[in-house]
Amino acid sequence: MNARLKYLRIAVPLAAAAIAACASTPDVDPRRIQQARIAIEEAKEVNAGRHAADVLARAEERLAGARDAIEAGDGERAEWLLDEAVVLAQLAEARALERDSQQALAQIQDNMSVLEQQLAPSSGTRR
Repeated sequence: MNARLKYLRIAVPLAAAAIAACASTPDVDPRRIQQARIAIEEAKEVNAGRHAADVLARAEERLAGARDAIEAGDGERAEWLLDEAVVLAQLAEARALERDSQQALAQIQDNMSVLEQQLAPSSGTRR
């Protein structure tokens, strides 16, 4: 009985530790969180909040969700949400840059029209 008690004193804590290890999720690399945060900041720097506010808001929601998942110990969900936050932030940035490019193109086209009008010969003839 004494040998069995010693065995149980060792086996039970080891079994509990093994079960806990299997149930736990891997830690999320803090660089992944930083990457998502930087992607969101870069999108904000190109006015994504004005030109792609809905997409930028979804990116920020995913980052917040990832932080919640990390606190809850759900590393797999946190990783997925961080990936989604980065992609959404990049999409918001691309949409903002596209909008800026469209505005710049429109301005160039307006300037070209003005120049063409200034360079065109007048419709009246001079003698």
